[in-house]
Amino acid sequence: MSGVVTSRPLLALVIAGVCLRLLLLDFVAVSSDAGLFVYDARMILLGNTPIVDYPTRSPLFHYLLAGALALVGGGSRILGARLFMIAVSALLGVAVFALARRLHSRRAGLAAAAIFLGTPVAYVYGIPVKTELVAQLLGVTALLLAVRAFDGERISHGEAALAGAFVGAGFLVRRVVLVHLVAVAVVASYYRLTRYDRQLPDLFVSGVALFGGALLTVVFGYVAIALPDVGQVRPVAVQHALSSFIGTGAGNVAWVEQSLTTGAETAEESTGGLLAAVCQGCDAGTLRIVMWSVVVSLPAVLPFLVYLRSAIDRYADERVRRLTPVVLVVGLLGGTAAGGLLFARHAEASPLLVVLPASVVLAAVAVVWRGPAPAREWPFDSRLALPALVVAFIVGGYLYRDSPVSVWYMLDLIPYVAVLAGVAVAVSLETGEWGDRRLAFAGVVLAVAVVVATVASVPFLPARAALGEGTSGLETVSDVQAAGADLDERTEPGDRVLTADALYVTDADRRLAGDLSRGFWLLKHTTRTPAADRIEAQMLSEMEDGRVPYVVVGPRTRTLLDRSPELARAVDAHYCPTDEEFYRKHDAELYVESAEAPACGS
Repeated sequence: MSGVVTSRPLLALVIAGVCLRLLLLDFVAVSSDAGLFVYDARMILLGNTPIVDYPTRSPLFHYLLAGALALVGGGSRILGARLFMIAVSALLGVAVFALARRLHSRRAGLAAAAIFLGTPVAYVYGIPVKTELVAQLLGVTALLLAVRAFDGERISHGEAALAGAFVGAGFLVRRVVLVHLVAVAVVASYYRLTRYDRQLPDLFVSGVALFGGALLTVVFGYVAIALPDVGQVRPVAVQHALSSFIGTGAGNVAWVEQSLTTGAETAEESTGGLLAAVCQGCDAGTLRIVMWSVVVSLPAVLPFLVYLRSAIDRYADERVRRLTPVVLVVGLLGGTAAGGLLFARHAEASPLLVVLPASVVLAAVAVVWRGPAPAREWPFDSRLALPALVVAFIVGGYLYRDSPVSVWYMLDLIPYVAVLAGVAVAVSLETGEWGDRRLAFAGVVLAVAVVVATVASVPFLPARAALGEGTSGLETVSDVQAAGADLDERTEPGDRVLTADALYVTDADRRLAGDLSRGFWLLKHTTRTPAADRIEAQMLSEMEDGRVPYVVVGPRTRTLLDRSPELARAVDAHYCPTDEEFYRKHDAELYVESAEAPACGS
């Protein structure tokens, strides 16, 4: 990555990207999961091992976040967590530049960095505390180490092992990074066996080093998590690693036991889950989110029209070339009209979500097909198979897990999509003629339009709707800070708060009853297990001992009380509702321990 840090255009792009994210810092809605991540990080800083639901979460992210919060000290934790995500985005922008430059050219690197840093899906959905961008920062770094082999350079076995180690670390943040190993192995084998004179044994040793580096890193991570009880390494590995392939965990980890869901919930999460998700998602709310996903992805996706145009020019006749934009336009207008009819029943649906994608894509189609062919006959260099395979494998992995690629999962794809889009932009500029530059100029104008429209519509962002069930009533960073300050005012040091909506204590110096946090999922999704019973018993014990003076009832807490009759009875027996001020300010019911219960009618 020599020369990366001295690139003034790149520095300007990174600064602009950071400023844009800081501008949106307190406008983009907070995710309910942010409260769980931050609370688990607090537990790590206190020397405790947090409960992590390994079949659905990977542990390293919590430890990285804990390190970031340690730097914040006594400041706002939710603010520190978001600043951590902004720093990750900036570093990922630099890594995207380096990868695109290595695969194609410096111009492609700058275009890719600009596309990544300026695409709303990255700067709107990348601000909440989520694992995707952290995992892909490690994944892109691994590709940077491996891609030298595609240029005929000899990389040492140690460098191959280091690339594998980054993949292993990414796997401990988000398991989808595992596909990078397959992509690197496929492309590197093709280059070494067909283009360069390298002996097969040496290639085999490099492959062993790559996979060995990943495996050793993962094993080391499992050992570090399980300490001081080394006997827990195997159960943790079974929970986390095997569930990547079979869709659920097994084992008997004392502090993280899981069991299979039974009943109706299982049907939607099994082999028919993809079809069920598609059918159940056929409503206006989901389509509204999908339309927004189109808007926030446009700057990264539009340059792919260059690849489409080049493929048609190369493989099809003039009739197909003329017919393709017609099909695109008709399909887009038909989809927009259908979406408009659905949105008409929902007053809160912004017309921007319908009009903007259609107008931008229509303009882009016109620009690409009216201009001359790209400078090269075929802009897709074979080395670009590496990011392309990563994209294909990630999408395939989600479909294998019966998980349709949502707007959140786009964050896994956007770094590699940006690399491919950056190369397309660079290719369109190669001749230096205005006819070729017209596409890039139009792309810049359209990208700016999308960014401006995104910022202008910030108050109407449907990010909370995209989170689905369990979204907290706290919408912004300021809301979380205010709720934390309010709870600190009402409670004493050492008091605990019963709530499954961890955001309410994120900026409070108070702990959850039973240190519930991610244990909520144990109580919600499992049948009776020793781990779930233990968490519930601890919460009940603290309530009986008077160590839990308040109960905050948000969406997830209501679910918890519905799933646990014992906890619901304890709340009725010991707590009374307070005045409406807390609900009015923080969108959650507040119950206080009272001798008047249960007569107060809680």
